[in-house]
Amino acid sequence: MLVSNAGSPFVNVDLVQTTTLTAGAINFEVTYDDTNWITIPNAQVVDPSTLAQISLPYTLQASTNKNFLVAMAGARQLRIKTSTGITGTGNVTPFVTELNYNLFAQLNTSGAQKVDGSGVTQPVSGTVTTTPPSNASTNIAQINAVTPLMGNGVTGTGSQRVTIASDNTAFGVNATLAAETTKVIGTVRSLGNAGATLDSAPAATAPTNTLQVGGTFTTTPTTLTTGQAGSLQLTAAQNLKTDQTTIAGTALDVNSGNKSAGTQRVVLATDQPALTNKLLVTPDSVALPANQSVNVSQINAVTPLMGNGVTGTGSQRVTIASDNTAFNVTNTPAAATTVKSTALEASHVLKASAGGLVSVGIYNTKASAQFILIMDSSTVPADGAVTLLYPPINIPAAGNAHLNFTTPLSAANGIAICNSSTGTFTKTVGSADCVFTAEVQ
Repeated sequence: MLVSNAGSPFVNVDLVQTTTLTAGAINFEVTYDDTNWITIPNAQVVDPSTLAQISLPYTLQASTNKNFLVAMAGARQLRIKTSTGITGTGNVTPFVTELNYNLFAQLNTSGAQKVDGSGVTQPVSGTVTTTPPSNASTNIAQINAVTPLMGNGVTGTGSQRVTIASDNTAFGVNATLAAETTKVIGTVRSLGNAGATLDSAPAATAPTNTLQVGGTFTTTPTTLTTGQAGSLQLTAAQNLKTDQTTIAGTALDVNSGNKSAGTQRVVLATDQPALTNKLLVTPDSVALPANQSVNVSQINAVTPLMGNGVTGTGSQRVTIASDNTAFNVTNTPAAATTVKSTALEASHVLKASAGGLVSVGIYNTKASAQFILIMDSSTVPADGAVTLLYPPINIPAAGNAHLNFTTPLSAANGIAICNSSTGTFTKTVGSADCVFTAEVQ
């Protein structure tokens, strides 16, 4: 019992917790009739330094002082009750102070401050308006978040876009044109030296006079760079010179040789005269006659393997038909190698590379039972989590075991064996007190 026959509105409880506490939790209970006890609501228990609610039950913490400000709300008595048993060597001592004054306004069961007895938000009476009075003087600092431009000057983001009314009174617009030699408004025609017009409509009668377009004959033209202008090139016979060294940007193949991107595709005429020399073509470009005898030197760019022998990249993958006549398959297992201890030891690498475990024998000279772990590893791993090839083997004191595997245990990395005081997937190696013997492939 912390408080009995209290008339105080608040009680401060200082809970002093020493070490060591391994478990325990407490609750506060109150009674209003000195007979029936109830758990106090969370809203009536706060931290006096922050006024934040403290969740109940409170879990005890070693070496900690915890303050609780409890609102009695008219209760006559207050007590602490353990909701989880206290374990450990530490002590929990409560110090109680009754406060005979109201520390803060009344709260509802949710911890909200009551202002009218309901604990809900209350309306504010009156009218709040942002409408200015009629014809109020307003200084517009921004339009659409941009400061407007005022007075004469160049345009900018602050210039307002306007539309001139279609019936607006006409007005003049001053425009300063950039400096130029001659300004022409209307149609411009070019006249030849005879004074006749030179332009004509497409696909119409040619005019009497035409504008001659000339070119330049140059034995060694200047190489142009990007953006430079040039003139049409003529041959010595005044024919227009064209570049036939490339087609679609690719250099043409000339003379005899292998085909490439510059070889032009051609079609032989159906009435082509017989060629003096035979035209050689590759087999992949023509259809062979029926039952043509050929020698397949490669399949999928790989030379096929022929006759009996081991498999390789040139071995063709086949599927045996489901109704194939039964036949025997000879399977010769790999030769086994015997590995054994030469002295008492705690561990041994039976095989330092991938392989199979055919059999294993273990003799335990220890005066107590221990586990034997067979692991998929090329070395004896450090103590800790390991990858097992076989479940842990429990060997009794001064006992032995021998295992033969009809199908050898397959190891991807290697085969290591050791004794261990732990028999799960965790290795804890013991002393050198075992003899191992095994056959591996």
